[in-house]
Amino acid sequence: MSDAHWLSESGELLTTDAKGLSFWTPGKWTIDRRLAWPETATTWQVRGLAPDHRTAWIQPPGGSLRLLDLVSNTDYAILEQPLSFAGNDACFDTIDQRVFTAADGAVLMWSLAELRYELADLGLDWADEHPAQGFAPAVRGQRFDPR
Repeated sequence: MSDAHWLSESGELLTTDAKGLSFWTPGKWTIDRRLAWPETATTWQVRGLAPDHRTAWIQPPGGSLRLLDLVSNTDYAILEQPLSFAGNDACFDTIDQRVFTAADGAVLMWSLAELRYELADLGLDWADEHPAQGFAPAVRGQRFDPR
């Protein structure tokens, strides 16, 4: 086990290892379900969880960040950029639909709402209207207005 997170809404303990994610039931201490990584590696890490614990930012080997649906084990988005995410966490801001990441001594703000509008304009919006509680669906003609 290389990482552990308490999921308060479901009452589960989420752990990671070289093969994937394990969801434990405290008290019984049994693994109720597992999500396998696409490739076995000890460097996969959970970097941040949505407030409703339905999605998580996962860091695979190589330094990108994946927004992973923890129910279906599918990606909503993969963020790649020239700076390395290695060893840094991600934090959700559901009010303004953003995620903040730390990378190479900088803090980066990713506007998920703006990204989603751009994807919708290209016909590439994700199928699920709400990848996490508080993240609204993309609507053509509406634009994100950062504070």
